[in-house]
Amino acid sequence: MGLETTDRAGNAGFETGGHPPKTESKEVDKENDKEELRSAKDLIQSLIKTTRTLKIYLHNNPIHQKFLKELKTKFDQYLMNYGPLKVLIQQHELLRGKEVLYENANRMESLAFRLYIDGIRAITFHEGLEKGELVDFLEAVGRESNQAHQDDDMTTVFWEKGFAHITYQVAEDTTQKLAIEPAPLSTEQIKKAFQQEAHTTIEKPLSVVASGVQTAEHRIQDLIYQNIYVLTEEEIAKVKYEMQTEEGQDLLSEMIQILTSILLVEENLEDFDEVVKILQDMLDLMLSRGDFYHARRILEVFWEFQAPEKGVSEQLREVVRMAIDGAGSGERIEKLEAVLNSEEVKDLDHLHAYLVLHRKNAISPLINLLGTLNKMKPRRILCEAMVELAREETGILVSRLTDRRWYTVRNIVYILGKIGNEKVVDALAPLIHHSETRVRKEVLRAYEVLPGQKSKQYLVQFLKDDDSSIRILAAKTLAHSKAPGAVEHLLETISEIHFKDRDLYEKKEIFDALGRVGGNGILPIMQKILKQRTWFRIHKGRIEELKLCVIIALKRIKTPEAIKVLQEGTRLKNKNVREACARVLNELEKDNG
Repeated sequence: MGLETTDRAGNAGFETGGHPPKTESKEVDKENDKEELRSAKDLIQSLIKTTRTLKIYLHNNPIHQKFLKELKTKFDQYLMNYGPLKVLIQQHELLRGKEVLYENANRMESLAFRLYIDGIRAITFHEGLEKGELVDFLEAVGRESNQAHQDDDMTTVFWEKGFAHITYQVAEDTTQKLAIEPAPLSTEQIKKAFQQEAHTTIEKPLSVVASGVQTAEHRIQDLIYQNIYVLTEEEIAKVKYEMQTEEGQDLLSEMIQILTSILLVEENLEDFDEVVKILQDMLDLMLSRGDFYHARRILEVFWEFQAPEKGVSEQLREVVRMAIDGAGSGERIEKLEAVLNSEEVKDLDHLHAYLVLHRKNAISPLINLLGTLNKMKPRRILCEAMVELAREETGILVSRLTDRRWYTVRNIVYILGKIGNEKVVDALAPLIHHSETRVRKEVLRAYEVLPGQKSKQYLVQFLKDDDSSIRILAAKTLAHSKAPGAVEHLLETISEIHFKDRDLYEKKEIFDALGRVGGNGILPIMQKILKQRTWFRIHKGRIEELKLCVIIALKRIKTPEAIKVLQEGTRLKNKNVREACARVLNELEKDNG
């Protein structure tokens, strides 16, 4: 996220303490590492406790709010002092590098295990983490097992949340079976089994003692097997469902193949049409069951008959063409709402492949469907499918940007951004001032990836947005894209009369972006701010913050001329500014070897 004035392993560049002597640097670094590890462990423990309070108290309960406030404070302190916190996820452990931050072998309670089985392998928290993001994250990882939408895995939940300051890594192949180790049998369990059996044999005749020992052995063996893996009722039901699906696949596929063979040899229009109608009826049945595998196969058959090499007459091809259009009709697409919102639909692996087989007449009904889905995973799959389906039909998407539902508009903007057609740049402009923050943020992201200079020109308008997170994202995007006029607009931003009153984090990010693109051309302005005197004590703290932000920009520029300005800063009266300049010069010297 580029928020610190040092590297990721170092402390943030606003520390006011002096440098330790070089002879003691190794001892100091070692002590700093220990302190960072202690802070990380304390932070993770606080996160676990706060997650648990969600299961006990309502969101507005003072106790939960107290835990949440403490957790936010700990995140702010850690991220400011040490930079991003990357947490590696193993089956029963959360790690920072090789150090264990959290360990719990109880699969019913372990946060590590829940993340691991959903394919999450690492989570990184970045400076600037907002309270709303933290609440969304806690709700995502703290969901009860019987809560609605549990077929949505953690990856899908994180994708839907759209975190700005939380990033994550997933396993490359989440379809592989996880090597879940059996939970170890404790010594206490073994002793208890023997003691229970011994107690029951005191009053038994000697002739049954041997059988009692065998019973104890069987009991221990049962305990061992019980701890290997116990399926829940929900898991058993899912296994049965999958077995039934597999058993039925062959028969259905065989039926589709038979009907396909008939179509290949049938030349009579009425008979051909009758077989196509049978396949359409089968399609409706498959969709009502959420069986997108066979629904996909039926549409693939229809498309095969559109190929010239099949030798099908134009008259018969028209029958199949109408069947494809029928699959994308508003009436048929509307029926998918109940299916995709149902808790019974478990397998969505073939939904994307089914959707992209439709023709352009399905685009508008699919947009309507998008606004009715209340589950994350189908909504994400539908968005990705629309990218393929509407790639050459962006006009239909643009015509729906006035939809009253903000979440539908946001999803359409996401699709347009993924398509990447320069023609939609102007069409997105009215949304720059949309009332919903999440829509404006999605428009900004779209302008970042859309080609052409005009899209970059629109980015400038976001620097004046009412939301600070959008202004920060706009500054970063302008710096990354090196858009024409970016330097001038960023300079204009820092020169605004109320800029000094903005949040410190935002000011740091603006200056960081300026340092990335400004080069030596902005040094006179940076030098002027650095040497600026404060005549009124009321503004002293704000002016000092601006000077420290200038040091961030100078570190980014890191040219000989910028280094000279930093050296001048070490001779200023302000102690905090002097020490910050000296610290950055020392870091740049180390980087240069």
